[in-house]
Amino acid sequence: KICLRDATGGRCSPKIDFEGDQWMIENHIATEDANSSNVVLTIHVASSKEKVVIQNCHGVSVHIHGKNMKSLSIYDCSDLNVVFESVTHNCEIVHCKNVAIETVGFCPEIIMDRAKGIAVWLSKESMRISNIVTSKCTNVSVSLPTGKGEDGYERRELALPEKYVHQFTGGEIKSRVSSVA
Repeated sequence: KICLRDATGGRCSPKIDFEGDQWMIENHIATEDANSSNVVLTIHVASSKEKVVIQNCHGVSVHIHGKNMKSLSIYDCSDLNVVFESVTHNCEIVHCKNVAIETVGFCPEIIMDRAKGIAVWLSKESMRISNIVTSKCTNVSVSLPTGKGEDGYERRELALPEKYVHQFTGGEIKSRVSSVA
C-alpha cells in the first residue's frame, strides 16, 4: 500500500528500515530546494537472504552495497537511479517511470510490469546470464558493455520490444514471445 499522505494530510515520512530479512526504502521524494538535489540513499546488504524493496521514491538515487542480495523490488517510483552489486533471484520493476538500474555484478532475471522509460545497465557478467521479461512496458533500453574504447567501458544501447522474453547469448539479444500473461 502506498502512503502519499499521512493521517494528518501531510506527506508520509521517508524511511529506511531493516526488519527480518527485508530492507524497506519508502517515501523519499526530492524537493526543488538546492539541498535536496542529488539525494543518494545508501544501504549495506550483509546476507544473501536479504531482500530490498524500494517504494514511492521520486527523484533520488539508491546505492546498494554488499554482494548477493536475494531480490530487489521497485514499486511506484519515478526519476529513480539504483546501483547494486548482485542479485541471486531477480529484480522487479512495477508501475514505475524513468527508472535506471545498474548491476555491477550479476542479476539472473529482470521483470518489468507497467513501466515506462526504464534504462537497464548490465555488467559483462550479467549480460551472459540475464533474462528480461516485460509486460505493458514502453521505452525500455538496455546498455551492454562492449569491452572497447580507451578505458574498456564503451557500451552499446539496445531498445527492447514489448511483451517478450529477452535472453542475451553471445553478445546478442534473442527474443521470444513471453509465456507470462
